[in-house]
Amino acid sequence: MLVEMSKVRIIGLKALFPQTLTALYDFGKIQFDDLSPKITSGDLPIDCMGQPEDRETEIEQLEEALQRASVVCQGLYGAGEHHLSKGQGASLFQEESPELLDHAVRVLDKLEPQIKDLATRREALEKKLAELEKYKPLIAEIAPIIEKHTLDESKDMGALVLLIDKKYESLIKMLEPMLCEISSDQTRVIDAAPDKGVTPLVVVCEKRYMDTIWSFLKKEHTTQIKLPSELEDVPITEAMQHLQEQSEAVPHQIATIDESIAKLGEDSFEELVGLKDALHDRLEEFAVTKLFGETAYTFVIEGYIPKSDLADLEATVTAVDPNVMIEEEPITPALYPEVPVEVKPRKGFMNSFRAALGLWGLPLYGQMDPTAIVAISFPFLFGMIVGDAGYGLLMILVCLALRKKMPDSIGVKNITGVLLPAGVMTVVFGCFYFEFFGNLAYEYIPFFRNIHPIEITSWFTLPFLRTEKTMMTTLLFLALGVGVFEVAAGLVLGIVNGKKSGHKKHMFEKGGLLLVIFAALLLVVGMMMPQVQAVLGASGAAIFRYVAYVVLGLGLIFAMFGGGIMGAVEMLEAVSHSASYIRIMAVGLVGALLADAANDLMFKIMPNIGGVVIAIVLHILNFAIILFSPSIHALRLTFLEFFGNFFERGSRPYRPFARAGKEEIQ
Repeated sequence: MLVEMSKVRIIGLKALFPQTLTALYDFGKIQFDDLSPKITSGDLPIDCMGQPEDRETEIEQLEEALQRASVVCQGLYGAGEHHLSKGQGASLFQEESPELLDHAVRVLDKLEPQIKDLATRREALEKKLAELEKYKPLIAEIAPIIEKHTLDESKDMGALVLLIDKKYESLIKMLEPMLCEISSDQTRVIDAAPDKGVTPLVVVCEKRYMDTIWSFLKKEHTTQIKLPSELEDVPITEAMQHLQEQSEAVPHQIATIDESIAKLGEDSFEELVGLKDALHDRLEEFAVTKLFGETAYTFVIEGYIPKSDLADLEATVTAVDPNVMIEEEPITPALYPEVPVEVKPRKGFMNSFRAALGLWGLPLYGQMDPTAIVAISFPFLFGMIVGDAGYGLLMILVCLALRKKMPDSIGVKNITGVLLPAGVMTVVFGCFYFEFFGNLAYEYIPFFRNIHPIEITSWFTLPFLRTEKTMMTTLLFLALGVGVFEVAAGLVLGIVNGKKSGHKKHMFEKGGLLLVIFAALLLVVGMMMPQVQAVLGASGAAIFRYVAYVVLGLGLIFAMFGGGIMGAVEMLEAVSHSASYIRIMAVGLVGALLADAANDLMFKIMPNIGGVVIAIVLHILNFAIILFSPSIHALRLTFLEFFGNFFERGSRPYRPFARAGKEEIQ
């Protein structure tokens, strides 16, 4: 249901304007109208509210302070919105702009250097930790090798750690003799374990030959592992020990800085976040004053408020001063496009469908709330498309598991709140189609194989096996029937909305289209059901056709009268929208046949472990497709084909003038 709105006008002495605006801001329920177009056109014999000469400079200073405060808040508390709770920081909102700016500068000049210092230190430590992590796997491989070959040697022994590409691995055996020739017989080349396409090498030699050996190795497709600059002159064994110690110490240092940031944020939260909100609110105040009007002695404010809050608004305004007057103006259908729209919060699954409605947009004020319509249409269409009890049960289990795993996630609640009813309808239609993971039940499970469909007519059975060739034509007509019903229902709702909004021509146009659909149904029934002619006789059948022609003619006249040339276009659209529901049959059969193919592969074509694995993969793939493709088609049919006959979007969502963080309707 849409929130019923009231249009109000507030008039008072200009001396009372600051107190009145503050009271309205604290009240947080009114959405202001821009009076400047009416004033400019002469519809209102008043002036636009004047602005102080230094207002633009003041706004620039406030915006700069707000940006600084937002950056500091992000540094302390991370991304996301952070606001004070009700009653906190009241004194900040009452400060005049110069005092508020001075207060902000004092606080930010104090906090910014601390945050910058902590952030810089943390960033340096994170960079250092990343560098240490890069050396860790290699250190674990080569440290024992270096320790073994240098521990008992003279103190003049050193080591080079190299990497050589796998394709040049054959050079390793040739390196040691060649290096011994240019250095000494004590030179050793140790092959460490290969890793990711490269082979680590450790070259142990006398320190006086290290530069010579490295100059030689650079030409032999090798790369030296460079340790951090502070460890370049440290013996490799000591350097590796130092790296190991640092890799354990740095995370503790980062945790200490995080604790300092958290402590600073906790100590500064009320003042810092209060300043940010106060700066934001002051800028909002300056912005809305441009929407108001004034005379030499009075101010004029217009806006919209939920009708249920009108009495509280009157009490709020009267509390400022008895001379501040409030008037309620009638909302006529001509004003509906200007009235802000708010859909009342729902409980349970209905709130999820309210969120889903936001994908298409809010309805125009004065129309019906279509949330319940979405809650019926989407699950029904989804269930009719998928129609498999196995997949439906799996959907329900997945949704329940997600809700249990992430109980506080709004996104999970909204998505599963829509898919759970759709899963239930999928199970219902799965029983109607007699499908459980395709034809698994009625062809391969012994008990269910004994169930034989009851033939109602030659073209309809219970259960209804939609994948049977003889039933596909019936499934086509069922899909078209659902389409005709929803399009007709949409036209009826369009007539209701036309009456509410006072658009009589819309009522004639929608009524004419409804008559055209009704006449077309009569003609189709007369032509395709010989039983009608048998019951009515030749003369009765002729009268039946004449009645259908008369209804068709009236429908054309009404549609053209209400919509002109667009009435004829709407007739073609109504036909195409009805035909669009054939996708119920097409998309549904694709999923059902894929499930059947997986089962046949497992039980007939490849009755072995390979067939079972492939069949399971196909079922998982089919389930993944089912979660997305039918959802898109069901939403399309609901919003485009169904809603297109009665739904008009509202251009103004309800966004009341309220303190930062308190914009939600109570």
